[in-house]
This record gives sequence, structure tokens and C-alpha cells, in this order.
Amino acid sequence: MPLLAALIAIAGLALLSAGLLRTATPQGQDEAGEAQELDTFRAKLDDSFGTRVLGAGGGVAESVIRRLTPSTWHANLLVKIRLAGLETTLAPGIVYTGKAIGLVAGAALFGGAGAAASVPRGLEAFLVVFGLVAGFMAPDIVLGQRADQRQNALRRTLPEALDLMAITVQAGVGLEQAVAVVTERLKGPLGEEFNRFLNEVQLGFSRREALQNLRERNDCPELSTFILSMLQADALGIAVGEVLKTQATEIRAKRRQRARERAAKAPVRLLFPLIFGILPALFVVILGPAGLTISKAFRF
Repeated sequence: MPLLAALIAIAGLALLSAGLLRTATPQGQDEAGEAQELDTFRAKLDDSFGTRVLGAGGGVAESVIRRLTPSTWHANLLVKIRLAGLETTLAPGIVYTGKAIGLVAGAALFGGAGAAASVPRGLEAFLVVFGLVAGFMAPDIVLGQRADQRQNALRRTLPEALDLMAITVQAGVGLEQAVAVVTERLKGPLGEEFNRFLNEVQLGFSRREALQNLRERNDCPELSTFILSMLQADALGIAVGEVLKTQATEIRAKRRQRARERAAKAPVRLLFPLIFGILPALFVVILGPAGLTISKAFRF
């Protein structure tokens, strides 16, 4: 336990000193741009839970974690936020503050568990380090899972949306009106993205620009293929209804192929749980009584 308290105290002093040093150091152009980006996000989150609760201490922790984070990790964080559909509701600073809180909470949790179990000093130090790493990476893992779930939801609902759009377009309605029908009928991430597409068109963006923005906001191969087909059809004057039907058929074929691939991988994935989980239990149940009988037979 003294080792845990010392590590937490050292971490707290390092965060405080680095935060004070950062506030006293002039920022360059890149840091000024990043600070302006964070200020833009904070302006949208004035009434949010994060800004009310975290306060000034959270700002210091945020600045320290941001300073220690490589630029590539910061770029990946922005990509995850965009793919998760949280551009207007989650600022990167809140994620960095969560990382700072996770550092202390992870070290306290695992270190306290090791101290309560009276483990050796070396194992206790390992648990503290593991808690630091786990607490630091937990926000990234949660955000990555949210982004993957959203992209999978886009992929699942896209064929139905294209069928509905094809029927609506063939009935004599324009593409924007067909997308509006889809947003009314289909809820979820795809409906939100199409609704944002319509808002951009109403704000003065051309159809091509709005479709390109829709493609850049997401990382769904099927959606990218659909948008590229629509851009080519718009440039070449091809009937939109036929393109929509063709794309819906191709996406359904890809979805069936992906389902077959997952089914083919299922036996391999079940192999390790079978070997290390089910078979030992079966051996205990089957061979256990026989072993007891044999041990009794050899007793004198």
C-alpha cells in the first residue's frame, strides 16, 4: 500500500507540474490551432455534463495528457470521434480528461486489490502499471467500439435504404426527396447521416459536395461504393433508379459473402474454448469417479 500511495503522489505531482509548465510556455502555431479546435468544441459543450463536472482540474489534466499524446494518436482520436458520430457532442478534451482520471483510478483499483490480497511487492508494482495502462486506454477502447458498432449499423441498413430509395425514385421523385423518405422510415445512424446530407444540401452545398462529405465522415466500404456510383451516374447522366437497384443487389451479395466467411471461421474460434474450457470439465466429470475408485482399490 505505501508503494501505491507513493506512485499516485508522484503521478499527481507530475500532472500538476506539467500543467503549470504548459500554461507558462508560449504556444506555437500548431498548438494554437489545436487550442482553437478544442475551444470550438468547448463552445458547443458549455451546458454539457463534462464541462460542468470536470472544471479547472479537468482542464489541467486534459492539457497534460494532450501534451504527452503523440500527434498520430490525436489524429486517430479525431477519426474515432467522427466515425462514432460524436463530432458535435464529444470534445477531444473530455477524452483526454477521462484518460487522466483513468490513470489514477486504474492504479488505485489494481494497486489496492494487490495490497488487499497481500501480494509480493513485484506483483503489486506490476498491477499498478497494468492499472495505469488499462485506465489510459479504456476511453480509446470504448470509443473504438462505439465507432465499430455505428459503422456496422450503417452496413446492415444500407440495402433496405437503397431499395426504398430506388422505389421512390422510379415513382418519379428526385434523389433528395427519396433520401427524405428514407430518413422518415429508417432510424439510426444511416438515417442521421442522410438527414445531415439533406441539411447540407439545404444550406447551399451541391449534391456532389454533400455526397463527398458523407463519404468522408464514415468508413463503410459499401457506403463509399454507393456514393462513388452516384457521383459517376450524376456526371454521366445515368438513371439513378437503376444505379440504386444495382447497388442494393451488390451490397446484399457482399453481406451474404461476409456471413459465409464468419460461419466458416466459427469452428476455428470454437476450438480454443473447447480445448481449454469444455474438455477439461468433461475429463473431470468422466475420469473423476474412475480415479476415486482406482485410488480406493489400491488402498490397503
